[in-house]
Amino acid sequence: MKKGLLIDSSTGLTKKEAEEMGFYYISLIINLDGKEYKSGINIDNNFLLRNMNLKTKVQTSTAKLGELEEEIDKALKKVDQLLIITISKHLSSMNSMAKVLIDEEKYKGKVFVYDSNFITPWIYHSFKQIKEWMENDNIKMDYIIKKMDFMQDKMNAFLIPDTLDFLYAGGRITKTQYIAGSFLKVLPIIIVKNGRIDSEDVIKKRTIIKAYDKAIEILKKQYNNWIKKGYRVELKIINLNSDKNFAILKEKLEKEGFKDFEETIIAPEIVCHIGPRATGFGLLIYEKNK
Repeated sequence: MKKGLLIDSSTGLTKKEAEEMGFYYISLIINLDGKEYKSGINIDNNFLLRNMNLKTKVQTSTAKLGELEEEIDKALKKVDQLLIITISKHLSSMNSMAKVLIDEEKYKGKVFVYDSNFITPWIYHSFKQIKEWMENDNIKMDYIIKKMDFMQDKMNAFLIPDTLDFLYAGGRITKTQYIAGSFLKVLPIIIVKNGRIDSEDVIKKRTIIKAYDKAIEILKKQYNNWIKKGYRVELKIINLNSDKNFAILKEKLEKEGFKDFEETIIAPEIVCHIGPRATGFGLLIYEKNK
């Protein structure tokens, strides 16, 4: 039984990259100052980082329902079963829209929507393994879904934005947090876990140095905990046009014993909500004996 994978642009791949890997693809919509773009097709991070400022009006929305249906139907002409992976269900209605669509009788037993808590860069780094599973005729879809559950259950991130404006405009923090943070001129540490930005997990510090110190303190505890349990752990770091702060972050990580880490990507949909000049990092946890 031939299996296929359909992903949305929030996973971090462009349409071209996805198709080169043999995946099907659908774009979320980014509206920048009234002009509509298709993420992963005609807008990317470089464009966003050049054009976003505090006056920019940015909105994101789900893919067009008709386009999603067309892509599913196209896939089913070549595969027997199709798995759809979207942005986290807590950050967009894309996941629920796909679930409603595949409830149609013609898709029963053929199309599956993963109950996603994924954001980039974590799902991005899992595609090579997922592709291998998909291409193995001896591996069933429920096995792949179970393995993906392991991946996303251990996913978290720390994001330190340069401003609260984009988080508030996108509804990711409360009005009270926005007003208080702006008045006190504090830098937030946004902890992303279980596919959501939990308003209770916004930690505030007055300088970038203190923000990094606190985030790295939490990171070390998590890292050591996974290592003690026998898992293989990789550290990924994120930079959105903030070279000065990024240099500080790398220096601090190295001083705390993190010598082996690499810069990773983040999808344009996420950039829209945390804004330019943000930095961050997170851990990738791999199964034991891998």
